[in-house]
Amino acid sequence: MAVELRGHITGLVLDRHSYDLRSYIENVHELVDKTSFMTGPESVIQHLYALGWAHNDLTPANFLVSEDNQPVLIDFEGCQKFGERLMYIRGTEDWIEGKIEDYTMSEARHDIFALGKIRNWLDTLSSRA
Repeated sequence: MAVELRGHITGLVLDRHSYDLRSYIENVHELVDKTSFMTGPESVIQHLYALGWAHNDLTPANFLVSEDNQPVLIDFEGCQKFGERLMYIRGTEDWIEGKIEDYTMSEARHDIFALGKIRNWLDTLSSRA
């Protein structure tokens, strides 16, 4: 929610969430329904793509879990237009395809790979339960 004064945004009010996806699963011990859980972040990513942008750093740490068990995608620092050179945020080791030094341009394929890896990670956790 934005706080406005005389038509100007003077502040933002953000919800506080206790868990990212990894800590939620580790501490709450409830596995989310992967299919419905992933619908929200995938929708956000598709919206970014329609605008010509990629997130470039999707990991379980960048998915917060709300009190009603819904995903909240965060950490848009690495979000850049397709084809732009990634400068400071270049993905997260273990959640990218290939080597970090080769992860240099903003591309949709980075997000697609990471979403698939997160889905597989959730599947692995579900099969252990």
